[in-house]
Amino acid sequence: MFNRIVAGLLMVGTTVFGAVTQATSGGLTDETLQKAGWFCFQPIPEVIACATPGLGLPPIPPVADSSPTFEFLRFDPVTHKYVGVTHMIRYDLYAGQPCQGGGPYTLIPFLGYYECHIDHKN
Repeated sequence: MFNRIVAGLLMVGTTVFGAVTQATSGGLTDETLQKAGWFCFQPIPEVIACATPGLGLPPIPPVADSSPTFEFLRFDPVTHKYVGVTHMIRYDLYAGQPCQGGGPYTLIPFLGYYECHIDHKN
């Protein structure tokens, strides 16, 4: 079971990494991802978030055996340019580890996940 989880996380990481690589080179937008089957939504007015195909979103209300992590690519809703990544980790797996971008993780209680934002540097 553990091996399947690790393999799944590696596959997701590879997919997200490939998209981030393309996004940082300036060729990727949320519109491009939607055409490729990604689910994009606007959780707040300042950002459009796109979820990797097949992974879905964190369940509301939280479920104990939901995915350990979620990754979303974030885009500016006006220019559709890539602005960064949101990384989410399930509350019971968070152990104070730092966010890759240097900022803190923040608990989103109604989701049962901690999230951090890793902003793209131009």
